[in-house]
Amino acid sequence: RAIESVLNQTFKDFELIIVDDCSTDDTKEVVEEFQKKDKRIKYIRLEKNSGAPAHPKNVGILNSKGKYIAFLDDDDEWLPEKLEKQIKFFENSSLKLGLVACNVIVIDGETGRTLKYIKLPPNLSSRNFLVENPICSSSSVLIKREVLEKVGILDERFQASDDWDLWLRISKQYEISHVPEFLLKYYWRETSISSSLPPEKLKKELELFYQKYEKEIEKIPKAKSILLRRLGSRCCALGEKEKGRRYYWESI
Repeated sequence: RAIESVLNQTFKDFELIIVDDCSTDDTKEVVEEFQKKDKRIKYIRLEKNSGAPAHPKNVGILNSKGKYIAFLDDDDEWLPEKLEKQIKFFENSSLKLGLVACNVIVIDGETGRTLKYIKLPPNLSSRNFLVENPICSSSSVLIKREVLEKVGILDERFQASDDWDLWLRISKQYEISHVPEFLLKYYWRETSISSSLPPEKLKKELELFYQKYEKEIEKIPKAKSILLRRLGSRCCALGEKEKGRRYYWESI
């Protein structure tokens, strides 16, 4: 489904790089069948599982040649005009754009039922990204290559917040906007990394994010309060009540 959604794009001048993070299913055989019909497909299989969800994306970035970079998780689906509309948005904008996203249709990955429609807010500034990640899926974005060359690729220390971290770094130097249309079907499952990450790792993710951007967070009291309150909640959920109380008190 994911591969076909790329091949069915109305914008045809692309390369499709598939990075197989040491899967145990029939990915290799499936891709080889597609490669027989389409020379734009490049397949890279990693020798061992990286353990970092950001790593396969970084491998893809480093092996790509295009002016723009787009991500697509293996169970998601682009609508046919996704690339065309995002590229036109880039080319017709007078802003110093670094990233263009889109609205998202969230699908239950088990039943195929539509769960909700996510519309992005009109304002996507760095202040917004310090508080939360409004872009629900990395499969929804298109980024200029020159932007990644300037701000860097994904930080592999993160397990679930690697995209949030990258969007924030981009937003500090470029404008972020979106095509106000639903151009991605995001298939949600309880077993996805962001949904199934253990509470201890979720806490460490947020602590790493806070430490990395502490100087910027300190300048925005609202952002600091919200993030500290989240840290307090995660500590208390893990039984670290004294530490949680300190976070709560500081948030107030």
